[in-house]
Amino acid sequence: MRLRGQLHIPGNLLIAGEYAVLAEGGLGVSMAVGPPVLARIADCNEFRLVARMGAYTTHWSPDASVEAASNHRVGVFEHTLKILTDESFVRDAFSPEEQKLAERIVDVCRRVRERSFAPVEISVDTRSLFTRDGRKLGYGSSAAATVASVAGLLAAAGYDPVSDRRVVQRLATAAHRSLQGTVGSGYDIATSVFGGMGLFSGGVYPRYQRVLLPWFPQPAIEPGEQPQSTKGAVDQFKSFQEKEPDRARDLFERNQRLVRKLLDTIASEDGFGVLHEIRRHGEELGELVGVPARVETVHPDPASDTGCSRRFRKALGAGNETILVLPHVSGCPGRAIIRDDEGLRWA
Repeated sequence: MRLRGQLHIPGNLLIAGEYAVLAEGGLGVSMAVGPPVLARIADCNEFRLVARMGAYTTHWSPDASVEAASNHRVGVFEHTLKILTDESFVRDAFSPEEQKLAERIVDVCRRVRERSFAPVEISVDTRSLFTRDGRKLGYGSSAAATVASVAGLLAAAGYDPVSDRRVVQRLATAAHRSLQGTVGSGYDIATSVFGGMGLFSGGVYPRYQRVLLPWFPQPAIEPGEQPQSTKGAVDQFKSFQEKEPDRARDLFERNQRLVRKLLDTIASEDGFGVLHEIRRHGEELGELVGVPARVETVHPDPASDTGCSRRFRKALGAGNETILVLPHVSGCPGRAIIRDDEGLRWA
């Protein structure tokens, strides 16, 4: 079976659940956003991978070293290939209940390892999630690129990655965790794979359930005060957990209640009320961890307010590198994010 063409993979945002999603059963709410990362699978005279990550372009082939004018080595392909060409990694990526499916995918991955298919070039292009000068826009580009790499390799081996997107989620989560050198939550992978807005549940084998919040407004994001290392923030959070386990447990339970409360809201006014609680929770947690997540509150002028100046603002992820902005009324001017309800798909 020859699968050639172009795959679309959206970026992702974590609306609620910072740090909690790292724990088994920790809940979060996330959203798939665009524009998409592109994965193109095309016939070629040799097996070749091309990564366009922001301002950098990297070429990889089995018999050649990485070539990039910038000498910037992109690790997404190496870690993806490491997972897909190691049978034990593939089996471990699936839960005990999924081992029948895992064995089927092991056979597919043998074809990837042996490259028993017509040579192809797999090109992953993430430039839509970067500014022109190469700065990340905050849409989870590395996770989307990992999904694109896994999906492209499966397609090259004749397995349709869209036919059972759970397969891509499992393999891409394992590859992304390997790339990060830590056990990331996997919310970003799941959101990019399945699309829409979802309830994420963390753990060794993360789960993602699509949800509908009709009142939730069209979001926008703004750059925050300073970049933040996700790994560094997670390390500081783990240190906080060890020093204050009871406080950390209380904060975790509060997150669980707030996420469920958010999903139970049916009116915009109630929803914004819960979002303010979630923001305060995140700010308190950030102070305790040592990675501030506080953002400036902009107060509208009552004399001139048309409703558009009332905007909810909240830090996303670790720290305040990226800020979510939600208007209280619809039809306001400004650059909104493209929401993606489909997730991983063929163009």
